[in-house]
Amino acid sequence: MNIKVGSAPDAWGVWFPNHPKQTPWQRFLDEVAEAGYEWIELGPYGYLPTDLYTDLFTGEKKGPDRLKNSDWKRLIDATHKVADLARDRFGLGLVFHPHAETHVEYEDQIEAFLEQTDPERVSLCLDTGHHAYRGSDPVAFMQRHRARIPYLHLKNIDPEVQKKVETEKPPFVTAVEMEMFCEPDRGTVNFLILRDVLRKTDFDGWAIVEHDMHLPPLDKPLPIAKRTRAYLREIGIG
Repeated sequence: MNIKVGSAPDAWGVWFPNHPKQTPWQRFLDEVAEAGYEWIELGPYGYLPTDLYTDLFTGEKKGPDRLKNSDWKRLIDATHKVADLARDRFGLGLVFHPHAETHVEYEDQIEAFLEQTDPERVSLCLDTGHHAYRGSDPVAFMQRHRARIPYLHLKNIDPEVQKKVETEKPPFVTAVEMEMFCEPDRGTVNFLILRDVLRKTDFDGWAIVEHDMHLPPLDKPLPIAKRTRAYLREIGIG
C-alpha cells in the first residue's frame, strides 16, 4: 500500500479565489506544513469555481436536480472529450469528482456515470464525506469500484446532522455551517474499515484530506488538521 496523503485549502474553509474572511494563502501554506502535510491540492483557481444546480448560499434552484436523457448524454460525451483532451495534449488522466448539489451526487447517478463512461479514459475521485452526505456508504462503494478509483477525498459526516439535512434540505453552505462535516474518527464513515479495504486492494494513489468549513475562525483549522493527520498516521493511512 502506497497512499500519498495531502490536504487542501478547503480544509481551511477556502471556497473562493478571494474573500476578506478567508485564511490568507500565506498562512494556509505555513499551517498546512506545520500540520505535517507535504502535498496539497490547489484549491479555487486564483487563491475552480463550479456551476452547481443550486445557489450554494440560498438553495435557490438554477436548473433541474436530475438531467434528462439528452442532457445526461451531453454530460457523458463532454466528459469523454475532456478526457481525450487531457490525455492527448497534456498526457494526463481524467479523474471525475462527484459532488453534493451537482448532477452526479447520489449513488445511482454515480453508478450510471461509471457504467456509461470508458474506464480507460475516465476514473473517479471518491469523496467519502460527500458520498455519505447523500446517504450512501462510501466504503462499500469503494469495495465495488476500486478499479475505477485512484483518488480519494477523505472527510466524514455527523450522522445526526445528515438526518436533519435530509429532512430540512437547507442550502449546502448552511449544512456546512451546521457542522455536517466532522473529523474522521467521529462520524458515520468507518475509517478503520476503509483502511482495511485500501490495504486489501493495495491502493496506490492520492488521498486528500478535506474538512468542509465555511469561513471558519482563523484559529479553527490548524488544530483539526493536526488531529486528523495524527489520527490517519495512527491507523496506518499515509
